[in-house]
Amino acid sequence: MGHLRLGTALVPLLILAIACGSTQVAELPTPATTTAAPATTAPAAATSRSAPARQAPEPFLGAFMPALEVPGEHSLAYPQSLIDIGANAVLFGLIVPYESDGVILGDYVAYEWLAEAVEAYRGQGLAVGVALEPINIETQGEPGPVPPEVRGVFLAGLGDVVQRVAVVLEETNAEVFAPLNEIDYKLGVEAASEWGQEILPLIRSSFSGRVLWKGSLFEHVGAGAPPDIDFTGYDIVGFSLFPFSGIARYPAMASETIASVRSWASEDGVSEVWAAEFGSYMPVPISRQDEPDAIRIVFDEGSETLGGFFILDPSRGFGTPLGGSDLEGVVLEQFTRAATPPTTAAAP
Repeated sequence: MGHLRLGTALVPLLILAIACGSTQVAELPTPATTTAAPATTAPAAATSRSAPARQAPEPFLGAFMPALEVPGEHSLAYPQSLIDIGANAVLFGLIVPYESDGVILGDYVAYEWLAEAVEAYRGQGLAVGVALEPINIETQGEPGPVPPEVRGVFLAGLGDVVQRVAVVLEETNAEVFAPLNEIDYKLGVEAASEWGQEILPLIRSSFSGRVLWKGSLFEHVGAGAPPDIDFTGYDIVGFSLFPFSGIARYPAMASETIASVRSWASEDGVSEVWAAEFGSYMPVPISRQDEPDAIRIVFDEGSETLGGFFILDPSRGFGTPLGGSDLEGVVLEQFTRAATPPTTAAAP
């Protein structure tokens, strides 16, 4: 499914670190600190200097790092490491802890860390996108679907977190906000569609950047009737894509997924679509030698139609890292090609 993220013991340790004031921005130039007690108000971003103007690269090229706030979890956490592979953007998760009864632990969301992380990346010229990543701290392990029986409680508490994050992202001029990572997987199609529309006005009231409907979506391609999802009002629709059926079938799978998601988005007036999470990680049944093709194929199939490419940089121990491996050269090659304007033959 493309959802494995954190080690089974990592989330409780992260929450403890936040409570004790020891969490910092992983490998970023200006480490953030957290207060010893839960925050009571949304922290303001630094106001001593104006944030750089928002960027709109064509296309957005970067890594998706779902557990960035955990120190040492991702190989491309440092801004310069992204720049060195040709990235112009970064998309990362912000952990939202919740309990098994659905209660959101909103005061333990790392708002101050978020502000400093956004500033650190944007200060190096990278466009920034943020997606909320809910984690059940009692079941631990992989971020999975929110159980239907506690979904109402969960969503009731999530609205406050969304608004507080939107304020931080507005004050730091972040480019893109996704209110939930893989929203259809986390909530189910019907609830994802409904909540996506309910939460959008709240986001727009505080955030003037672009809003991303970051779904999984690929599971619904070729699986019968298209999912009944309302994307109306969003600026971008993003999907995940991994070669779970093997690398030989991946070109056809990628082509069909891109065409389907673009069609679904277009029906609701959304013109921009991103491959918001793709590549490979531990559960994907391909050989190590095929991992470069899991990256290349998406670029081959989407180079003329997609507005963003974010390659998954797997969490530590859950796949080949993009940085410090042979994949680094593959990413640089693909980002360089994607960023190079096509040449136009001179008229005779």
